[in-house]
Amino acid sequence: MKKVVTKLLTGVLMTGMVMSTCNYANVSAAVYNYTSGQYSMTFDDAGAISSDVRDRLEKTFKEVYPKMANDFNTNTSRSLNVRIDWGYSGVAYTVSNEIVISADYIRSHSNDTDCFTHEMMHVVQAYRYNVPGWLTEGIADYARYKYGLYNSQAGWGLPNYNSGQRYTDAYTVTARFLVWLEKYKTASIVKELDSRCRNGSYNDNTWRELTGKSVDELWNEYSSNPSLDRQPTTGGSTSGDVSIYQDINYGGRVASLGVGNYNLSALQAKGFYNDDLSSIRCPWGYKVTMYADDNFMGAVKVVTGDENYVGNDWNDKVSSIKVEKAIYKIVSRHSGLCLDVSGGSSASGANVQQWTDNGTNAQKWMVSFNSSDSTYVITSVINGKALDMDGWSRDNGGNLIMWDNNNTDNQRWYITGVDDGYTFLINKYSNKAMDVQDWSASAGGNVHQWDYQAQANQQWKFIMVN
Repeated sequence: MKKVVTKLLTGVLMTGMVMSTCNYANVSAAVYNYTSGQYSMTFDDAGAISSDVRDRLEKTFKEVYPKMANDFNTNTSRSLNVRIDWGYSGVAYTVSNEIVISADYIRSHSNDTDCFTHEMMHVVQAYRYNVPGWLTEGIADYARYKYGLYNSQAGWGLPNYNSGQRYTDAYTVTARFLVWLEKYKTASIVKELDSRCRNGSYNDNTWRELTGKSVDELWNEYSSNPSLDRQPTTGGSTSGDVSIYQDINYGGRVASLGVGNYNLSALQAKGFYNDDLSSIRCPWGYKVTMYADDNFMGAVKVVTGDENYVGNDWNDKVSSIKVEKAIYKIVSRHSGLCLDVSGGSSASGANVQQWTDNGTNAQKWMVSFNSSDSTYVITSVINGKALDMDGWSRDNGGNLIMWDNNNTDNQRWYITGVDDGYTFLINKYSNKAMDVQDWSASAGGNVHQWDYQAQANQQWKFIMVN
């Protein structure tokens, strides 16, 4: 809780918490000094907590505060003053770089040390302008959800959606809304909101500027499908293999098909019948060719996305199918040039640039979906190496290179649709966008990462070339 914004009712935070007890015998007051890189913390335990609680608070400071500072506000306070207060009857509050935690609360909820994570985020926020309290507290609980080390031990989590909620409810309700927006709308939205709250540019129109919709419109969309487990779509399904269905609207008998060629006998081995297909789910990143006759003969229909009805011309008329990975060229909205492996190199460390469309393998890419976090790995047709953030950089200007496909976070990208078929790509590790350096419109212009600003040099169109 940020004391200057709103007062936290103990019952709000305690809902669902796990009560716990510790042995406080022989605990005496002491002041401790901790450091983590350039950050320091003075901690006065007031003789109120056990050593294991103090150790968890120390670990949380050392591991979490530098991460939040790096991700949200590198100019945040380098020092924290934290004290346990016997006289405070709430949970915790923050004023500037001072955090106060209730002795009574932490003694009776000793597993809930991530209330400290919430308060550290208030230090990082450092809002000095008129920011809505619900958003301030929602971002702080979002940070607790993302960075908390002991949430599960405390029985803390984001609530399920219910129709009585509003985005202005603050805390976990708002945090869940922000997580949904980050996953399905704009990957950098929380960082953008936080930055604007801090620099004084936040207003009611900010949501439309970041997403194209008002906050009320976004909430209505969230309310209609609030699941955090569904996958985003980019022209088709996103997870699993291709699925073919007996009936329209994905009903009836179903068979799952991976990459490969399926003549009639192969389809029958999957439990599917001849001339019995009415709908198909084709994940983005795949291409399906359907044939009217066995052994890939006769009329042809190409499918690159979901079709809840294949049409009168093809209903119950498929006898063989080919499933292959789609191959794309990736075109910059700003320059019209293609994402390109410099010199067509097959070496790890090869630079990534933009270049005139020439149809070579240096400009051909495939995507693979990670269902665990809704990201994609983008690989070159040249040799299967992945688009990689060099040196695990989190800095603006970090360079894009090709590297062995390890499916690590610096090779994973959130891909979000904008308009007209264009997308923006956010690196999972750095939370920064793939960007044409210095707005270059020239062949050979470098491609690196930068804070997402919804500009044309950060937007890309995937155009299938096979």
